[in-house]
Amino acid sequence: MKRKYKAAKNGEEKTAVLVGASEKVLRDLNLVISRATSTLEQLAEQYANLSLSGSFSAQVGSAVRLLEQHYASLEKKGVDPEQLQKVKQSLDHMKRKLGLLNVARKT
Repeated sequence: MKRKYKAAKNGEEKTAVLVGASEKVLRDLNLVISRATSTLEQLAEQYANLSLSGSFSAQVGSAVRLLEQHYASLEKKGVDPEQLQKVKQSLDHMKRKLGLLNVARKT
């Protein structure tokens, strides 16, 4: 890409080189996300098939609700902002996991 960019004669050609590189990176990232989602779906299905597992997304959903209640409780108590931020980060992380599980289940 560096060579193509340096060889470009004007701004339009340089822009075209950058757009092409960006599109390739985007395709690569989409491929990685697709593979990871597929793997997550397979793992969630395997987990759900275990005798004691039940619904994995339901367990994650319960964890999210518990963290939301904990966060609200700490917020009302006026705890240290740093501690509150840590709980918020954990909550956001669990919400992302739940979102991924829901997407994987739908595909």
